[in-house]
Amino acid sequence: MQETQEKFVLQCSRCRSIVGDSGSLVKISGASFYVLNQSYNVMLTGTVGRNSALKGLAEGTAQSVICAKCKSSLGAVYTATPPQFDFLRQNWTLDPHRVSKFVVGSPNITLQPNIEVYDTAHEIMSLKADLLLIKQMKFWLTEAVRKVNVLEEQNLLQRLENLENQNTD
Repeated sequence: MQETQEKFVLQCSRCRSIVGDSGSLVKISGASFYVLNQSYNVMLTGTVGRNSALKGLAEGTAQSVICAKCKSSLGAVYTATPPQFDFLRQNWTLDPHRVSKFVVGSPNITLQPNIEVYDTAHEIMSLKADLLLIKQMKFWLTEAVRKVNVLEEQNLLQRLENLENQNTD
């Protein structure tokens, strides 16, 4: 573990859930990333391919780390890396643009840039795509209902014609 003078917690920049602290810090690299040997209130998602899960980091195989509360992307846990990035393997690598650092005992929280605007834009784009899909489904369902109604009408007319033919015989 890297020695540090200050005690701090790391919070999800979006919902403020605590996701790590200085007690689990393995390495900090300026504004690039926090590497922790444990993290809290997070979940791992599917494996990211052989590319960097975080900008400016090593290529390798990793799982994405998301906030358990709001599902925001926070970083990655690398399972395979080039040798020079061995320290990343099996540790929680958190993006400082997606987590906020709060120094314990400090009177103010200094907010770091967060991704709420980015997430909102993504949510809007996703909702627009969903709306388009719903409109398409509505069109096809309306068309299917229209066709069923036509078939029912034809069936009723056929049955009426059959009944008339039976009565005339």
